[in-house]
Amino acid sequence: MRNDAWNWHEARPLLFGFLPVGLWWQMLVSLAASGFMWLCVKLAWPDHLEDP
Repeated sequence: MRNDAWNWHEARPLLFGFLPVGLWWQMLVSLAASGFMWLCVKLAWPDHLEDP
């Protein structure tokens, strides 16, 4: 399932003059997912697993 079904018919508007809207939307979703995963690991990872 596509998250950017709202803009499939054209590549405009462009971000910074060269990135199509679908590509920067996917970059935004990927960065948000990475940030959320980093936050989950930092806050929810058990400390006793890191002790040697």
